[in-house]
Amino acid sequence: VPYLWWHGTFSQTETFCLGGQRHKSRLPDDWGEALLRRWPKSGLALLTVAKERGDLQMFEAAMEQEPFNLRFALEYLEFLRNSGRYGQVVEVASAFREVMLCVRRRRLLARIELAAIIAQLAESLYYTVQAASEAAVRSLKQGGGGKELFAEAVQASRIARSFVLEALSMDGDSPLALELEEAIEMRAKAANPKDLPPELL
Repeated sequence: VPYLWWHGTFSQTETFCLGGQRHKSRLPDDWGEALLRRWPKSGLALLTVAKERGDLQMFEAAMEQEPFNLRFALEYLEFLRNSGRYGQVVEVASAFREVMLCVRRRRLLARIELAAIIAQLAESLYYTVQAASEAAVRSLKQGGGGKELFAEAVQASRIARSFVLEALSMDGDSPLALELEEAIEMRAKAANPKDLPPELL
């Protein structure tokens, strides 16, 4: 079974099974391209090649094929963050949250599962705040504006916090949400407006 493909087993009686999966490191370098040629609508193939090519449209196509796949969503968010598309990180994370809320309404997710998913989205946004803030400061030092980047950092920060609170409202013991809540509070206490470049004030 290809890596990350949804699969499972079901036994009606006592069963003895042997099985295994091949690790990606043992696959040929072009396994993603080969998989895509054979199964052009495979979400896994699209995601793999999207990462190799840095292709935004292929990431979107992978998400269309696997709209409920959290791992796909997180890798897409990481790609957007690393490529400086901070506003899109917020958009994609918010859209995936809406999809998961619909799944929950269909009773296909438990509250604790949904809380864990939203907490992971919040974590991605938390890192996006850091990246956007650092990018804003770099832009200012290089003579750029930086205000738009700073605004994106603020937006990501607000959404991240709302996701953390939402996750905790569903599961007050969520380890990741609790960790993020503490980290956000510590950063807020340590923040000093005087440390901001005057161009951002």
